[in-house]
Amino acid sequence: MAQTRLETGTTLDGFLIAWTLVRWGPLALGTAWFTHLLLVYAPLRADPAQWYAPQVVLTWVLVLGLAYGAFRVSLGGRSPLGRFGAEF
Repeated sequence: MAQTRLETGTTLDGFLIAWTLVRWGPLALGTAWFTHLLLVYAPLRADPAQWYAPQVVLTWVLVLGLAYGAFRVSLGGRSPLGRFGAEF
């Protein structure tokens, strides 16, 4: 029997991909896709005794580094604390 309706997840994924590409461009889409793949396929367990613990640390460092870099770029040279940051 042929399936006649689209899956909700597939439709939503396609919409989010198209919206990200149109709104922010291919760099943002590539970064989002890279982060998605890291978080889905990397073993993100909190047990440091496992053999894959260095991979977990590297994954978190990459994801948090991407987030920090994006945050700094989004500020455009302004202080992260706004007008309160001028005192520090």
